[in-house]
Amino acid sequence: MNFIFQFVQIEAIISSVLDVYPRLRTHKRWITLGTCFAMFLLSISCTTHGGMYLLQLMDWYSAAISVILVCIVEVVAVSWIYGVRNYVRDIEFMIGRSIERYWVVSWKIVTPLVLTFIFFTTIVYNTEVTYNGVRYPRWAIILGWASCFASMICIPGYAIYELARTRGTITERVRKSLTANDWGPADILQRTLWKSHVEISYQM
Repeated sequence: MNFIFQFVQIEAIISSVLDVYPRLRTHKRWITLGTCFAMFLLSISCTTHGGMYLLQLMDWYSAAISVILVCIVEVVAVSWIYGVRNYVRDIEFMIGRSIERYWVVSWKIVTPLVLTFIFFTTIVYNTEVTYNGVRYPRWAIILGWASCFASMICIPGYAIYELARTRGTITERVRKSLTANDWGPADILQRTLWKSHVEISYQM
């Protein structure tokens, strides 16, 4: 199970890089190798005698809070910005059958509310990190919160960057930034079939 989780995390990083820089898709093998090697170097510190304390610090603050915020942004982006109807249409194209309405309600309402509740309760009831009964020094706690905010600030930071580099009024900038420029399967045949599926879906 841990291997599967690591595979998903690495693939998420690689997919993000290749989506932003499509010209690198022909070098995916080297991008994968470089990513894995960079992660290897960064994780060496966790294998030292004090590595468990460092791992506990990152897990306590970064993994427990920022990951939940990322999940909230993802589900809101898919269900409310891209649109749950479009998302359902794409899934039905991939699996070849209709999906239950339960998933629509879950993606659009239940999951965002539950994740938001967990996010705020995690912050409110968060206690100072400890390991084996050892309390961390104040500078370590500050470092933990800094690592947490460093990952979360990327979301509004990039949004501001996109709005600043886009021309037009603020409304036009927001609308343009929330519009997918290139969507659908990369394979030419699958993309043609997907477009036909989209046209049929809009006619229904």
